[in-house]
Amino acid sequence: MKYMKQKQNTLILGLTALVLLGTMVGVWLQRPLPLPEFEHPIVEVKKQAFFDYLSPAIEDISDEISADRQWVLALQANQSIDDLSLLQLQKLHNLATRYEINPAEAESNTALIDQLLLRIDVVPKSLALVQAAKESGWGSSRFARNGYNLFGQQCFESGCGFTPAARKAGRSHEVAEFDSVESAVRAYMHNLNTHYRYRDFRLLRAQLRRQRENLSGIRLAQGLGAYSERGMAEVSVANNARTEQADHAVVLLYHHVADHTPPSTSITIKDFVAQLDHFKSNKVKILPLEQIVATLRENGAVPDNAIAISFDDAYATVFNNAWPELKRRNLPFTVFVNTAAIKAEPTTYMSWAQLKELNDAGVTIGNHSHTHQHLVSKLGQPDWAAAVEQDITQASTLLRKHLGTTPQLFAYPYGEFSAALQELVGRLGLIGFGQHSGAIDTTSDYTALPRFPIGGSYSSLSRIDTAIKSRPLEVNADPANGVILSNNATSFDVEIHIADGPENLSLLACYPAGGTRLNLTPQGNRRFLIQLTNLNSPGRHKINCTLPDSDHRGAFFWWSFLMMRGSTIILNEMLLNLARWLDAQAWSIGLHESYYMYAWVETTHVLTLMIFLGMLFVIDLRMLGVAFQNVPASTVADRLDKPMMIGFTIMVITGLVLYYAIPVRTTQSIWFRIKVVLLICAGINALLFRNRMKAADGSWDNDVKPPKRMRIGAALSLSFWAGVVVTGRAIAYDWYDCNKDMSVFMYWAAGCVDELAALD
Repeated sequence: MKYMKQKQNTLILGLTALVLLGTMVGVWLQRPLPLPEFEHPIVEVKKQAFFDYLSPAIEDISDEISADRQWVLALQANQSIDDLSLLQLQKLHNLATRYEINPAEAESNTALIDQLLLRIDVVPKSLALVQAAKESGWGSSRFARNGYNLFGQQCFESGCGFTPAARKAGRSHEVAEFDSVESAVRAYMHNLNTHYRYRDFRLLRAQLRRQRENLSGIRLAQGLGAYSERGMAEVSVANNARTEQADHAVVLLYHHVADHTPPSTSITIKDFVAQLDHFKSNKVKILPLEQIVATLRENGAVPDNAIAISFDDAYATVFNNAWPELKRRNLPFTVFVNTAAIKAEPTTYMSWAQLKELNDAGVTIGNHSHTHQHLVSKLGQPDWAAAVEQDITQASTLLRKHLGTTPQLFAYPYGEFSAALQELVGRLGLIGFGQHSGAIDTTSDYTALPRFPIGGSYSSLSRIDTAIKSRPLEVNADPANGVILSNNATSFDVEIHIADGPENLSLLACYPAGGTRLNLTPQGNRRFLIQLTNLNSPGRHKINCTLPDSDHRGAFFWWSFLMMRGSTIILNEMLLNLARWLDAQAWSIGLHESYYMYAWVETTHVLTLMIFLGMLFVIDLRMLGVAFQNVPASTVADRLDKPMMIGFTIMVITGLVLYYAIPVRTTQSIWFRIKVVLLICAGINALLFRNRMKAADGSWDNDVKPPKRMRIGAALSLSFWAGVVVTGRAIAYDWYDCNKDMSVFMYWAAGCVDELAALD
């Protein structure tokens, strides 16, 4: 017994020692790593090494501050600013406390936001780099090397940092110690944004904002008093420390982020996460869409490799799968909402509560129309402009009602627009976005801005890199973008004039979506003629023209042109819009989710189908002359006609109810469409059959074999209804659903409107 107790004590001591050892190792592994050596015999190399080391931390903290500022700016644009939600008000007060403002002292939410915007703003990287270089001796001071204090920050609590060797008697300050470069940069920027000594710096920065000028490190150094006298020259050097700016940016367009949604409009969760990680590792700057638009529209500059992320349709998969990843990384994005699909509870789409959560968190909400109809199809109809304007403004009204925000960004449903629609969108004061590829710059048409669709085969990292590196190709096209083709047009000529800039025009190449390279005929003076042939298929036709950028390896100048042809693609979209409207109705949702009602309706449908077909087959077999040959044909038809029609009526009613329960998937089922065609054929055949029987007036009533035309009608009837049964059964299977990879023809035949749009 004593031996066992000693063994237990030894075991406990051993485990304790292991825990202590593990703790010591953990602490050692988490110790601050020393700054690297920046010494180099060539001074410029030393300076550049220091700037390169510090730049990522400055950029990351600047991104955090920019995200907070964009949220406040979005709140400021809110028309009901003094009636904020509890979550919005809580976040606003938390920001105020973080930036050392007492929210209780603000006269109103408007006043509090004005105070915050004076403080929540970035410090130019060039200015931060120079201050760090000056205060730390290019990273060589003991405070920088041992405590990451690169900016000479002080603290006033005992033990908060290092005791300066030259501290005068009676003074108690210390030089602050930090555990990382990021902590030091965050504290430095917080100091400039909150301390009373830097009020002039903040006022000067706000003045530059009001004047729509760039936040220049050289200009803002003037707000730092004595520092500006000894630091101005170095700021100009730091401005060139690989802080490249650009006059263009790219917008990425997503729909679903999920593993089991239509491939052509989806990206898997794994691939989406990989893309976000790829953005970070390649220093891609993800900015709010409205910030990119506002900056470029005012001829400003954005960081090189700047992009915005957008989602169309407000699918629930975005909230469930994309939002957690974006929130964890503190990345801004925009959701374009077609409001007719949004209900109190989540469906295929987000609910109003989920959208409000996004809006309150600072996500930009855009207008995607109310009904998500094919707006181009309304052109030429009486009062089309009023109808389209009503559709767009109704969405704005609902978004303002439920979210308290009035969007200024608008995405055309299906990415389709025309000159008339662009004019209307511009008159409504909206910024319009399509789904044609390309980059945005200061010369872009802000009523039809391009976006790169990401989904299916267009979601690889190489595709992403190509999109991000793209440059806008300034083109004047005749006719203008957004052409609607007449139904008898089989070819079309587009004359393009490329503005001054790229010189290697011999490398210009144009392709229709999914097609072969088009022939370009030079017209002189930077003009080309693009002849498009074989434009017989309905729907969207997109032409992408690219030109290699000789100054940037792997980059292309990019321009896209959109043409549309009506007919069946419009019918598909009208049917899908109707189905989506039905699908959003409470009765449809209740019927589909009912434990008993749906099964009862389906059972009744099958039973009445059996009754109807059983009697119809008896009549058809008699008309073929293979059964009941001794019974007059009229007797068989008369006795079975009434109960057969009762069964047919109930079968039709229950069939319509079943469609109402699952309208979207049924509408986009190739089997359902074939079934409808067979039903129409069977109905026409039955009508002709009855007319022939009446015309015969019993002349062959007792014949063993009726006339040939009656036998053909009976055979067709049996074939059509057999096809109806087979295709009706096949509807339940997903062999050719829109979420499968299929050919363009199959997508069209099944009415996969979104998938066809993504293929373009």
